[in-house]
Amino acid sequence: MGHLALCEHHVNENTMDNLDTLLQRAGELAKAGNLDEALTLLAEAPPELHTLGRYQFAKGTLLFHTSKLDDAIIAFENAIRVGPPIPEFFS
Repeated sequence: MGHLALCEHHVNENTMDNLDTLLQRAGELAKAGNLDEALTLLAEAPPELHTLGRYQFAKGTLLFHTSKLDDAIIAFENAIRVGPPIPEFFS
């Protein structure tokens, strides 16, 4: 993955709407047991979404639940690095 530079505070509203829609759909797939399909959906998302903390957190969560632990750790580290703080980290 390329360098993660964007912070969600510096992203336009349309991009954030796209992220919300993507994460909602990925969550629905995951809840239905389609974890690999949810990961594919995330992977095919526009590149600007890959740089956002919430995207990386969702990716890490899916990777964790598919036992891809090394990749999950990287995604969680990326999420923390690009922030902002995500309440789910602390619950």
